[in-house]
Amino acid sequence: MNKTKRAQEEEYTRQSLQKFFAKYPNEDACLREFPANCKACGTYNEKAFESSQRVFDCDNCSTKTWRTAGTIFHGLKYLLPTFALIWTHEDRAILSPYKLSRIFKIAYSTAWETDKKLHNLFEREMENFDTADMVTTAFNPVICKRSNFCTGGEHPDYFEENVQMDPDILDDLDEDQQAVCAALIVKPTGFDVLFEKAGIPIARFSAALGTLNLLGIVKQHLGNKYSLKKNPTVLSRSEKSLLEVFFEYIRNFHGISRKYLQQYVAAFWARYCRKRWSKGSLLKCCMTNAINGSQRVRCIHPGIVQIPFV
Repeated sequence: MNKTKRAQEEEYTRQSLQKFFAKYPNEDACLREFPANCKACGTYNEKAFESSQRVFDCDNCSTKTWRTAGTIFHGLKYLLPTFALIWTHEDRAILSPYKLSRIFKIAYSTAWETDKKLHNLFEREMENFDTADMVTTAFNPVICKRSNFCTGGEHPDYFEENVQMDPDILDDLDEDQQAVCAALIVKPTGFDVLFEKAGIPIARFSAALGTLNLLGIVKQHLGNKYSLKKNPTVLSRSEKSLLEVFFEYIRNFHGISRKYLQQYVAAFWARYCRKRWSKGSLLKCCMTNAINGSQRVRCIHPGIVQIPFV
């Protein structure tokens, strides 16, 4: 993302936050979005609403009622940060967890959990729409943070796929060449290691490896290492265009890890699918869905991510 576009994004976010603070200057303004009705009998408590109480005893049935119960806000000490995140998302502005923590002077871990709660909600809603599978290697340009999906000693964008040879190609190879192919993987492997795995004499092994390299089945790397060539991911024009927009969106967060890729895809869908996420729909959804703090974000299969049809 060039500096001009980034500056425009930041200015738009600043203006969006100004509008937010004009409508929600404090915690009481946020709390007024919650009805002061008894959860048991439905009786309205005007005193609790006017005094901005989070919890009150019903005048009719004496039931203790938490106004934020059954919502994404229940159990939060402060409402303003979550309301701001929802507001900017509905306004199509960018507010990263780091900026959220700086603006509202909260811990980064709290801002991160707040952001992931919304991502979890987006993913849950996305399950109600038609989706298609896409390999996560297509997202490698923005995968630059480590997770437990990473291979030790490799860049975070490295992913060891199970590449299977075309049966027609295997039939055209002799026994020695097939033995070498069985020892090869996508990750570059040293000559000596491959020789031990192949289990054939060194002269026959060298000849078979050289032939496979000439045929374009094997790729040679520096340090006398070899790997099995994998077929490039074939994407349609619409998929390529969608990925370009997604990459621009992700660069606002300075990269992501493969582990939480599905969460960011869901957030991207919620940002650009205006048919489902019109103005005010996200706040309404948060008011009717409860996601407690013990619910961690769901991790995806490291090789596949689901893309919604928008």
